[in-house]
Amino acid sequence: MQHVQLLHSFVTAERMSNWEQHLNAVSMMIQLFAATNHFNYAKSAYVYIQLMRELAETCPWLSNLFQQGLHTMRKSDRYWAGLSTDLVIEQDMMAAVKGKGGLTRGRGLDESTRSIWLGNVTECATISAALTELVGGRKTVDHVEFTRARMKRDAEDLEKLMGFFKINNPFRFSDSQACEFIFWHSCK
Repeated sequence: MQHVQLLHSFVTAERMSNWEQHLNAVSMMIQLFAATNHFNYAKSAYVYIQLMRELAETCPWLSNLFQQGLHTMRKSDRYWAGLSTDLVIEQDMMAAVKGKGGLTRGRGLDESTRSIWLGNVTECATISAALTELVGGRKTVDHVEFTRARMKRDAEDLEKLMGFFKINNPFRFSDSQACEFIFWHSCK
């Protein structure tokens, strides 16, 4: 449960754009990265935390912006709408690369195609955002997740999970029974 709480703290920090909570969560994750053999993440997170803790002295204006919550990105003004920059890159840019008219849809990946596509992607994103606003925020979505076959497979997977949890109920103990169970098994 401590690991779940740690991840919850990290997601909460990102969603609420809370810089101090973000730094605290990442610093706590270093041990988790090391314990799970993700040594590159552990080393990178360690260096990241050191640099970010020194940011107030080395780059005060950037530190001030991060303290104001500008270390995350927002697609709306809602309270719980902060997103990590890597998540936004994955969702928006990679979706553009893989979607209709993207680099992976029959155009090839030679240098000239990449240069032209990357040079125009910001203009295309601006036009797309303007059109989305024009039609009242509605987007047409053309994802694999919405096909009948995918929805059928998701329903079958849900049935399998429900069947598993009926047999292996994780909530079969009350709190007092669980404490007693843990106590007696830890004494053996």
